[in-house]
Amino acid sequence: MEKLRFLLLALILLISYSINAQHIHFTSPTNGLTVTGSGTGSTESSVPLHLTYYYQRSNNSNLIGMYIKLFPSPYANQQSNQGEGISQWWYIPAGTYTWRIELWEGDGITGSVKTAEQTITFNVKYNIQSLNNFGGGGINVDGQQRTHSFTTPKLTGEVLQVGAIDQIFNNTDYLWNQSGINNSVWQRKGKG
Repeated sequence: MEKLRFLLLALILLISYSINAQHIHFTSPTNGLTVTGSGTGSTESSVPLHLTYYYQRSNNSNLIGMYIKLFPSPYANQQSNQGEGISQWWYIPAGTYTWRIELWEGDGITGSVKTAEQTITFNVKYNIQSLNNFGGGGINVDGQQRTHSFTTPKLTGEVLQVGAIDQIFNNTDYLWNQSGINNSVWQRKGKG
């Protein structure tokens, strides 16, 4: 009976600790996520990133304030005002990023202390679309046969291998030609 009472008390303490525990974590982006540059706000030099996070304050009745700190390397650190949030939209170039978010709480006596944190690493990649010049058929992208207008995410400086495949389109053979007569032309076009 004494053992059962001890286990019940331990369970109650564990549950109350879990309920009262302060916590913070990223909800977007998340650790290991790859963000791509499709959609509104994408440009040739930046990709929109919507930052969201969740936090839970401790239930200490002596707390008089809290704030959030974001360390978005390589950008300037961010800090919220008391009880407010931090910037949610970022426009960043392709790359690999490691960001840390912290929850700080203060009681007016001991000052502010960091009560929770999370660090994540994520990738931002540009979407590169591979097309042929006759609007159909197949192409070879990174060693795989793909359909015309195939899109693949890439980091800056990451190699994209694109090759032609002999095509029959509208009852006509289309071959890549580099013989010096009627050469085929690949064009690199910016967005828009």
